[in-house]
Amino acid sequence: MKFCPNCGATDKDFYKGFCTECYVKMNEFAEAPERLKIARCKKCGFLFYKNGWVQGSHNNLAKTVSDKVKVFLFEPKFEAELKEKTVSLRISGFADERQTIPVTVAKEIKIDFEDKTCDSCQRYNSQNHEVKIQVRRLPAFDALKYASLIRFIKKRANFMMRKDEKARAFWTEEKREGTDFLFGFREMGEEALHEVLDNFKVKHEMSNEFLGIDKSGKRKIRVTYCLRI
Repeated sequence: MKFCPNCGATDKDFYKGFCTECYVKMNEFAEAPERLKIARCKKCGFLFYKNGWVQGSHNNLAKTVSDKVKVFLFEPKFEAELKEKTVSLRISGFADERQTIPVTVAKEIKIDFEDKTCDSCQRYNSQNHEVKIQVRRLPAFDALKYASLIRFIKKRANFMMRKDEKARAFWTEEKREGTDFLFGFREMGEEALHEVLDNFKVKHEMSNEFLGIDKSGKRKIRVTYCLRI
């Protein structure tokens, strides 16, 4: 007959020599620091996570905090709730590999938010762009086609913003001869350009502006694409 050396129970489920209730009570399934410092963009509220910036949602906050927590559970899941400067972290999982002993752990972690400015906000605030797409009207332009192209670029830019935080460094400038679309990061601008050329037959030209050498020794170039319609 199995016998729990902690509570004396004989009629319960057992795990590693103890009844499951005592085993859960006797073990610490998560170790968390009392205080954490997290970089947060003072402009948009994005969080710095794994060498990049992510939206400051509860889910991403849970990911950021959980990376600093040691968990001794199978299939752990995290939930986080921010209360002023404290994160209430709820960790659920299983004590055993067969996933028959559910465990929930609660941790309170004090958060010190370090004010930073994310890359996208820096580019946007300084109006520093790597790609410019100029849309220019030809003397005998098709007004409907021109309006359709303008809407298409704006729609693509909004779509890219939802999947890549770098795409947020985007703005437009209205000119007498057309519209300029400016992208803080080259890969975002070129992605938008390729979408345009795949969907519209337009004449286009490219020009480069050399800006110097960055800290890593790479050439900094600003690219302008002029589309005439």
